Amino acid sequence: MSKLTPGPQGRVYSADAMIRNTGELVDLLGPCSLVPRGHPSAIGEGWVEYAHRFAQACAIYGGTTEVIRNLIAERFLNLGRSRPASKT
Repeated sequence: MSKLTPGPQGRVYSADAMIRNTGELVDLLGPCSLVPRGHPSAIGEGWVEYAHRFAQACAIYGGTTEVIRNLIAERFLNLGRSRPASKT
């Protein structure tokens, strides 16, 4: 889907989908799916555990998904610029 949605929107969609899908996969396979690569009892030779860990980090590549969401809101949806709360 990210190839069909280029730019920052595709990056956010891909990160969210990967996190959601690997989480569901771990739920389906149970605790054994989190056995790391190289261990004899690892499911799928440990690739499920690796994909689950990698999914969490993919939301950070090229800027966090929250920063990219702000960019989309400002540039593509013409919403106001987000500002940090003022300190009083």
